[in-house]
Amino acid sequence: TSETSHRYKLAVSGIESISLATPDEVVLDGTVSRALPVLVASALALPAASAALADDLVTYELTLKAQVFTPAEIKVPAGKPFIIKLINVNAAPAELEAKELHIEKAVAGNSEIVVRVKAASPGKYLFVDEYQEDVAKGYVIAE
Repeated sequence: TSETSHRYKLAVSGIESISLATPDEVVLDGTVSRALPVLVASALALPAASAALADDLVTYELTLKAQVFTPAEIKVPAGKPFIIKLINVNAAPAELEAKELHIEKAVAGNSEIVVRVKAASPGKYLFVDEYQEDVAKGYVIAE
């Protein structure tokens, strides 16, 4: 179709000219567009909106040293998503696992990871280092 070939031409040759005709119109290579300003404004707003949402999430920091999580319990508000930042100070890798919270993420030795956790119902949720789950344990308590 002509629309497809026009897209192809733009992709190959690039946009040669763009200018504002009015605040709600853009002239793109000689064609007036009313939809383009809305699309551009929407595209520019998405990263800011995503950053604002991420800023609203509380981050809880955990450290794994030897076979111990510090703190051993983190209290979070029930019904709200949150972030866990795990710092593994061990030379060996670890794997943060909390089955009921749907978390399973590996972290290299002497590294850190960030995990976004979905909102949890009120309760006490076990998390472990899957590589040493009999001893390296802690709890997320949603209240």
